Amino acid sequence: MYKTFSELKKVLRKDTYPHKIIKVALLGDTATQFLNVALKGTAKTEGFGLDIFEADFGQISRQIMDPSSEYYEFDADYTIIFESTHKLLNQYYKSSDFSINFANNKISYVEELYNTIQSRTKSRVIYCNFPIIDAKVFGNFSNKVESSFNFQLNKINYLLSQEIAVQRDNFFIADLLSIQNKWGRDFMFTPSIYVNTEMVISIDALPIVAHNIFSIIASLEGKFKKCLILDLDNTTWGGIIGDDGLEKFRSEI
Repeated sequence: MYKTFSELKKVLRKDTYPHKIIKVALLGDTATQFLNVALKGTAKTEGFGLDIFEADFGQISRQIMDPSSEYYEFDADYTIIFESTHKLLNQYYKSSDFSINFANNKISYVEELYNTIQSRTKSRVIYCNFPIIDAKVFGNFSNKVESSFNFQLNKINYLLSQEIAVQRDNFFIADLLSIQNKWGRDFMFTPSIYVNTEMVISIDALPIVAHNIFSIIASLEGKFKKCLILDLDNTTWGGIIGDDGLEKFRSEI
């Protein structure tokens, strides 16, 4: 079970000493203060400490493109880039290229961010993909009209994996879309919180998102769970379960 956001805050108040401190830069286009807390609390439950540089939201490009920025002075081990679907929609509407090229242009932008970081640091990059929002101007034809936002959004999520993550060793995707698919759109996003705080992740979803992101860091730092798989067909029991069926297996034991 995931800890609640309140429980993660309590974890941070405990006098425990992590066996390793990891430097993480958190760059977002919306408010990330609570995500910062959730990440630190999650890391502490796993025995790690996070030293986080959190840039003001909306400063992703400036921090990465400016070689004299606070981001490069911090020298992070990991860089988390969190761009929200809501801000992506604004970019889509404001884009002069309101067409089928929106997704490709966005991927080129992400590639530029990644390449710039890699040319100046050894930081690994964790990029959050994009949950779906209700922007079906074309209704059920959104996935048929190539210039629609939904079509371009799906294309961006696909290309993040196919064109960047697969081909670049230090680029990893925090799969927020899969969290939304499992827990639901209303669970992930609370309109009142977004209006009042500019935060696109709900309080309830924060621990799950933080766990998803930190699990990438933990695995790269060598902490992961091992699974022992045994094939006991024709050893502990007779026959093959896949062929004989579970009921016959139960009767034999």
